[in-house]
Amino acid sequence: MTNDLFMGFWIAMIGCSIVWYGFLLFWLGIRGGREIVRMARVLGARPAHPTPRETPRE
Repeated sequence: MTNDLFMGFWIAMIGCSIVWYGFLLFWLGIRGGREIVRMARVLGARPAHPTPRETPRE
């Protein structure tokens, strides 16, 4: 009886851990992907920096 409760507890803990880390993996992946797309749009909309002119050598 005690062994069955012990095994059930640890199987539930391992299962919940796998579900939790799977959720975090996909949630953070989706948030990170959206952030990358948003950052690419912002950086793409900025005007390009002019190239610096060469200074004349003396």
